[in-house]
Amino acid sequence: MKLVYFLIILCSAVFYVLYMGDLSFYLLAFLLAMPVVLYAALAIGSAFLKIKVYCDSPVTERGKAAAIKINLYNRSFLPVSSCMVKIRYTVSAPFEEELPYVHTAYVPIGGRTSETVSLNFLPKHCGAISVTVRSVRLRDLMGITSVRKKVGFSTRITVLPAILPVSQSIESNYIYSAESSVFSREKPGDDPSEIFMLREYRDGDRHNLIHWKLSGRSDNFIVRELSKPVGSRILIIADTGSCRSAEGADRVLEAAASVSCSLAESGAAHTFAVPCCGYSLRASEITDTDSLCAELAEICRGVKELEYGSSIAYVTEISDSVFIANGGFSRVIAVSEQDGGAYADELSSICGEARLTVICTASQTDNDTGSSMEVSAVEFIYADAEKLSSENFGYFENADIPREG
Repeated sequence: MKLVYFLIILCSAVFYVLYMGDLSFYLLAFLLAMPVVLYAALAIGSAFLKIKVYCDSPVTERGKAAAIKINLYNRSFLPVSSCMVKIRYTVSAPFEEELPYVHTAYVPIGGRTSETVSLNFLPKHCGAISVTVRSVRLRDLMGITSVRKKVGFSTRITVLPAILPVSQSIESNYIYSAESSVFSREKPGDDPSEIFMLREYRDGDRHNLIHWKLSGRSDNFIVRELSKPVGSRILIIADTGSCRSAEGADRVLEAAASVSCSLAESGAAHTFAVPCCGYSLRASEITDTDSLCAELAEICRGVKELEYGSSIAYVTEISDSVFIANGGFSRVIAVSEQDGGAYADELSSICGEARLTVICTASQTDNDTGSSMEVSAVEFIYADAEKLSSENFGYFENADIPREG
């Protein structure tokens, strides 16, 4: 359009030189003044244009829609023929390259009216979406001039795993293990099942904490200080190291998150862990659904930093750590795509006396890893998050482990 306009000006200039008429002069003057007038109108429109960018939900579940909305309100009486909105975003998900995407929308805005541009996302995988709106460009009707208005908006949409309710038959097998049996050796607490220390009575001490039998043998009252429980007796490991695809990572995270949410809603404190790059283990104490959502958000924002595709190596690496064996856990729940005997051998060897359950999100026929020894203490459940939520789903104790031959 600009080229056509400048060709018209050139023809008008030639016509004016050849004929020197009033009409050709006025036409040339009009064409030369038009860009200035159009630019002035755009500058006024830009000064009176109010832009508001917001995100309906900065946190969403996988498979649920999220949207970025840009509200453009023209407070002047001059219309804006075309407003170009350019939205840049990147998607962070397991096994997928973070490529930049650009969405461009053109919208006219009348005088003293408002328009809204919306970009909807339907995330396929757990992770995060980074969105940036740096500027909005106003253009005139002929596309000759334009004015850029800065916005400077940047946000991130966190895509959490979908959480489904877990059937009662699954939940009841874990809930009894929620009480902690490990107590702090440094700080007292209020757990009456364990005594932290004995000391002399001080003003303000509760009378029901006085140890009357020992006090009768002493000149002073002896008071019991109660212990402070630390940690929890249930450990849930979302073993993304066993995953070979983004879909597999989604299934593992969703099954682990569903079990964790079920325990949190029942008031059962537990520990939620995921393997990170370098074969380390990220662990967090979960006491309620809020702490679970916060932990899942942190995990999904750093989903690229998790370990993938090396489950046995990850299990072997953390076997040198005393975290699991001496962590006071009575139950370890490993959610994995791998259910072979070798995997169970490695994991059970570092669980100490903890009871090990493997929830396999892949079908039983997808795994053919063998083992040279029996692992009678290992329990297997072949299910993803959706199957775990089925009320008809049973709990399979000491299920058959795929063996060689």
